[in-house]
Amino acid sequence: MWWHRQIADKTYDLLVHGGGNGKECKKSRRRVNDLFKGMRSCAPDAFDNPDEAAVDRHLVSELGIGQALRRRNFDDIADPGDSQYVGNVNRGAKLSRSPGMLIRMRAAVIERYGEPPVLRDVPEPKAEGASLVEVTAAPLNPVDISIASGKFYAGSPPTPYVAGGEGIGRLRQGGNAGPRVYFRAAMPNGAMAERALVSRGETVPLPDTIPDAVAAALGTPGIAAYLGLTRRAEMKPGETVLVLGASGVLGSIAVQVARLLGAGRVIAAARNEQGLARAKELGADATVDLKQTEGLTDRIKEATNGQLHIVIDPIWGAPAVAAMDAMSLYGRFIQLGQSASPEATLTSRTVRGRYLSVLGYGSFFVPWVDQAVAYRRLVEYASSGKLKVETEVLPLEAAAVAWKQQASSPHRKLVLSPQAGR
Repeated sequence: MWWHRQIADKTYDLLVHGGGNGKECKKSRRRVNDLFKGMRSCAPDAFDNPDEAAVDRHLVSELGIGQALRRRNFDDIADPGDSQYVGNVNRGAKLSRSPGMLIRMRAAVIERYGEPPVLRDVPEPKAEGASLVEVTAAPLNPVDISIASGKFYAGSPPTPYVAGGEGIGRLRQGGNAGPRVYFRAAMPNGAMAERALVSRGETVPLPDTIPDAVAAALGTPGIAAYLGLTRRAEMKPGETVLVLGASGVLGSIAVQVARLLGAGRVIAAARNEQGLARAKELGADATVDLKQTEGLTDRIKEATNGQLHIVIDPIWGAPAVAAMDAMSLYGRFIQLGQSASPEATLTSRTVRGRYLSVLGYGSFFVPWVDQAVAYRRLVEYASSGKLKVETEVLPLEAAAVAWKQQASSPHRKLVLSPQAGR
């Protein structure tokens, strides 16, 4: 099979640079080839390519290679000639390496759809014309969990892959750490790792005035909130805006951005009492408790003084229906997510009777240049103290813990950092 020669050659490289003279290494290579010949009848593996997985396990057992050839997605050998950290970068030993030697790094890896990531030692991704970045912060977003479920509407990378679609880090320049940027990761080499690849040059330079965690939190949820209000709702100064799920990160940012863009009245709606109190501190004129759906439409009408032009909705379900029933003529309902429910039952009268525009938003369909403009504006707001986001920084080793926390709506942005706790 095509991978027979490839894995044998790479295993040979490992043995060459791991020690021993040339004669011993040639003998080792012959041994590897003999192993392959004897393993063609290995039992199938239900997870990866059956023969490759079986060969991998046998090589690990027989030769003690560890995880060097653990998965096909992580076969990349780093470009020869550089001087970089080999193995655990935190040991502080900067080693000059020979061509073909693997550079190791820690990463949060999705090995099976529907399961939290596991921390693995994997090869550094090969740049091959792309930019390599040393990651300092990688936010965990609900979309990361959706993608890892294997059921995401826009598709999921084949497993195994490194999780995380965005992050903060320093671009590698000539083997050294360069400018600090916000970046979109080139999957399957995601941001939840010590190093990642930048997707199609999608970076935004960052000022020193904004911390890594805050810069990370402004990415996916901030861009969605900002462009939901501007690009989709086309909000005009003086209009009334209702933000559902206002205790979450996206909702909290939407409340503040609506105020900064000149909304006449901003209403925050959520289930969490502390989150609602926080929304008032951040600029909401009134709040609506979503724990009780009975009479919800009337309570929204009361809070909005009978005028509701725009709804920002990252939750869907019954609250979305109640909000639509409270909207004014020509209202714009912006749908961003489904944290309350993936389904909502609407009547034709609700939509037609108010001439409503129900508009979906997804950053996957927005040109990067427009997203970058929105992100820069959010960074300006945050740097000047006009926009606040609550964050919690966790070590990369806590990726699985963060995964479970996110599922229970932590009301703050969870950010993984390879440097935290080390």
